[in-house]
Amino acid sequence: MPALPRATPDEQGVDAAAIAGLLDALAAGGVELHSLMLMRHGTVVAEAHWAPYEEEQVNLLYSLSKSFVSAAAGIAVSEKRFRYDDRVVDLVPELVPQDIGEHWREVTVRDCLRMATGHLDDPVLYAEADWLAAFLRLPPDWAPGSVFTYNQFATHTVARLVEASAGERLVDYLRPRLFEPLGVGHAGWFTDGHGHDAGFSGLHVSTDAIARFGQLLLQRGEWDGRQLVPAEWVDEATSIQMPNDLAHRRPGVDADELPVDWAQGYGYQFWMCRNGFRGDGAYGQFCLVLPEQDAVLALTSETTDMQRVLDAVWQHLLPGLSGDAGAGSADADAALATRLAEVAIPLPPNDRSGDGFEPVARTSGDAAASVDSVALRREGTGWVADFRHGDRVRQLPIGDGQWVAGDWTDGVPFRSAGGFVDGRFRAQLRMIQTPHTIELSVDAAAGTACLQWSQPPLHGPEPSFHRLR
Repeated sequence: MPALPRATPDEQGVDAAAIAGLLDALAAGGVELHSLMLMRHGTVVAEAHWAPYEEEQVNLLYSLSKSFVSAAAGIAVSEKRFRYDDRVVDLVPELVPQDIGEHWREVTVRDCLRMATGHLDDPVLYAEADWLAAFLRLPPDWAPGSVFTYNQFATHTVARLVEASAGERLVDYLRPRLFEPLGVGHAGWFTDGHGHDAGFSGLHVSTDAIARFGQLLLQRGEWDGRQLVPAEWVDEATSIQMPNDLAHRRPGVDADELPVDWAQGYGYQFWMCRNGFRGDGAYGQFCLVLPEQDAVLALTSETTDMQRVLDAVWQHLLPGLSGDAGAGSADADAALATRLAEVAIPLPPNDRSGDGFEPVARTSGDAAASVDSVALRREGTGWVADFRHGDRVRQLPIGDGQWVAGDWTDGVPFRSAGGFVDGRFRAQLRMIQTPHTIELSVDAAAGTACLQWSQPPLHGPEPSFHRLR
């Protein structure tokens, strides 16, 4: 893909010390960054990928995927496939049950986009054969437009409407209309297991692609002289379409459960912020657009405290985006460039107090369901771990003092490193296209092994669930 233009922070009126301050604050707050790209005036002024996370890899965006569904809807409306105020039941009549709830007959595409279908809870329908058919059987509690409830299947509904109108998968619909002209390389999407893209989650694109999408929004849908998405959609999608403060949420939401930047209003699959707007995904995936500063921040990470990320941006980065060329200094630019070139996830320790072990028969942990035993052997400068389950053996290389590449199963890439500490083997098995890491701990003397997710994946505990199709 054509590279985005690049410049030093100072050349685009950004104080590099503010970027360094953001990195310091996130590190102090326990946020594990995986990648970062900052653009100002359409130019990349800072970029980093924390080894073993890599520049070209795709990232699971989780709910940041929703914002791309919204773009697909905006394009579909411009192609007159449907209208925002069309009723859902009229667009997929073959899925509508005879006894559909009266409120469902009132739900529009717009209601789904702004999370206002009238349902008071985010339903759990993943075991159903057809998610949309199951959602249509779930009557809204209140009238559409009366309450904000974050609802995965409202987004899935929009994705399905685009698919139904185009006769193809959502990701295939977006390739020639958005991804390719935007210069986005590989893009993949998790499906429901029946050929329909999930929509609400599961999109995989690079950090560069997230930044390009944010810049497209900043430019009101125009890219290289071509209108990829309607300017009117950008204006509507990124402004308040549904209040989402306590007064407009389902009853029972506690004020302490509502981070401040999740109560500034909701657009069409975009969150309004105290500054600008954003799409975001679980565990810290962000596309943050700051129109007043003419800036875009794309960020992937692993954290459960996403408000902490935004707080750090407001406190440390935002003041550094207020100047013209010369706002910073050449020394600060050079120091930041050196720092960003060297960022890496710390390697696991290794005191060389062991070497290998026979199969360990007792395994535990939330990532161990498909592992009966673990064996470790030296190979080259590292190890190979055998994960046995019945007659099947999965092999994964683990680096000694370095991250090494391997596939757990079915084409799910990992980067792994480990070592012995006090005679016990410990390793980090990083599922590199996601925020998630399996922490492996083996006590060969006790005959036990534990495989524990640092944070449990939302699409299921088995790595094989994360194979892109």
